[in-house]
Amino acid sequence: MPAQPTAYPVPAPVAPYAAPISFLAATARELLDRYGSGPLDELSDIIVVVPTRRAVVYLKNELALALPPGAPLWAPRVAAMEDYMVELAGVQVEEPIALQLLLFDILKGIDTSLNFDRFVGWAGLLLSDFSNLDQNLAPTHKVFEYLSEAKALERWDLNALPPKSQATAHSFSFWNQLEQVYHRLKSRMLTDHLAYPGLAYRLAVEKLEKQLDDPAAPAPA
Repeated sequence: MPAQPTAYPVPAPVAPYAAPISFLAATARELLDRYGSGPLDELSDIIVVVPTRRAVVYLKNELALALPPGAPLWAPRVAAMEDYMVELAGVQVEEPIALQLLLFDILKGIDTSLNFDRFVGWAGLLLSDFSNLDQNLAPTHKVFEYLSEAKALERWDLNALPPKSQATAHSFSFWNQLEQVYHRLKSRMLTDHLAYPGLAYRLAVEKLEKQLDDPAAPAPA
């Protein structure tokens, strides 16, 4: 009797692989579906805030790619976070070098013996700390009070403090005056409608909070 042929199962057809959609592409489709597909095209009335200026370019490109060929697009305004917060705050972000010169002028008024060459070595870091303080909406008085008290504790380390050390006393004086420096710098900048990025964030949030507390008030410029 001839052998029966072996039957092998036929594999099911495999669905074609779908490449994962990027976050910006998904965002573009969501914007078009939610705001651009109805009888009232609301897409041009909204503002989309993204983390960086580079993301602004890519999101605009994804919006164009998500449209059918030849379809018109009333694009929304797409803005980088920092640019949008600066606009809400109504200030201009000053150049770092100009801020350092302003800071030096303020510190020189407190300590006439301040050396510019040594100042340049840590001025950028101090300005960055001030900016981070404001961007995180930290309570400035409490932060500076803590820094002053923490440094004051070092006075009790007798092994670390040589007697009658003028340099050490000067260091403690600096920490005690740090809040004064911060407020003087802030006042000088706001007089000329200038800011570093973190201060622009704080000012924008303060304006938005006032608007939420009083909806009848005019929107931030």
